[in-house]
Amino acid sequence: MYSLTLVPAVAIWGLNLYAIQIYQLIGWGVFLYFLYALTRRRFGFALSMLIVAATGFSPYFIAFKDYIASESLFVPLLYITFVVHARYEERFSTERLPLSAGIWLGFLIALCIWTRSIGVVLVPALLLYSLSAQI
Repeated sequence: MYSLTLVPAVAIWGLNLYAIQIYQLIGWGVFLYFLYALTRRRFGFALSMLIVAATGFSPYFIAFKDYIASESLFVPLLYITFVVHARYEERFSTERLPLSAGIWLGFLIALCIWTRSIGVVLVPALLLYSLSAQI
């Protein structure tokens, strides 16, 4: 799926590596936003900003800007899935999850799997997390 998301950038700017790097940076920016959204729910503003800053300025993280790799799409999708799961968990903690919520969550998990095969780990991970939260 990652290569399909590069098609608009390549169609507009051609095989310009700078344009593709900008596309990569947008993906990492989306990741940092959803990292903030996820940590804000748990830790508050100050600590979540510290986590986002530590992640964003990490040399390991900064090194990814030079690579054309599917991580720039997978990681934002992964954190979008985490945020959606956390919102559903808060909203429907005492009642059953509606079918539409399950479909959206399943769709996001499928996008993660489609982007990188390691996304298969999301299914048991979110299941175990949900089960541990009930204990």
